[in-house]
Amino acid sequence: MPPEAASRTTASGAMSGRQRQTRQTGARQTGGAKAARDTSASRAPRSASVKAAAKAAPATRSAASRTARPSARRSKDALAFLKQDHRTVEGLFKQFEEATDGRTRSSLMRRIAQALTVHAQIEEEILYPAARQELEDHDLLNEAQVEHDSAKKLIAEIEQMRPSEQLYKAKVTVLKEYVKHHVKEEERELFPLLKKCDLDLEAMGEELANRHQELMKGSSAARSRARRTGAETGMQLRG
Repeated sequence: MPPEAASRTTASGAMSGRQRQTRQTGARQTGGAKAARDTSASRAPRSASVKAAAKAAPATRSAASRTARPSARRSKDALAFLKQDHRTVEGLFKQFEEATDGRTRSSLMRRIAQALTVHAQIEEEILYPAARQELEDHDLLNEAQVEHDSAKKLIAEIEQMRPSEQLYKAKVTVLKEYVKHHVKEEERELFPLLKKCDLDLEAMGEELANRHQELMKGSSAARSRARRTGAETGMQLRG
């Protein structure tokens, strides 16, 4: 073979080898890219599933919380509700004793008066009539009513006084002792008797709670109107 033809044959063979190598490399790259796309595609549904599950989890927890809430809001029975109200009043008396200025004492006394007045009213409207129908001996109920009346009179006297007056604090202390005695008799003597009676204490507890809320709102509104009227009257007198 002439030298020129051999050279061309060698060059052609070399080019064919490079072309085959290039095609093989391209095929591997194409295959790798396809595999990467397949892997990405296979991951996408799993990723979407994970995200969907993550979004669904809070909703599931929220639904579970909503399901659990009604039991947490379940109303107390009548005796438990009244005991809780007793503890509230005791706490207010303690705050009054710890107060160091007349303004704070006056504010606390208004809250004590409101709490005791509403508490006495719901007992007289709901608890005592039901108890009278169940108990043969009404002595405890009669004594409780007298104690209510005495406390109301003392509250009315205190509300007409200023914290700076000499007997103001002493009268609040006596009121506290009235309430302490009343609570002791109710919780240790009357309530145990009522537990043995054929009373629906759960239903009564709900009725007491609803009436208590209604009276507290009405009392707060009345006190607000009274304060506004007093302020307006003072402005007119100064004018």
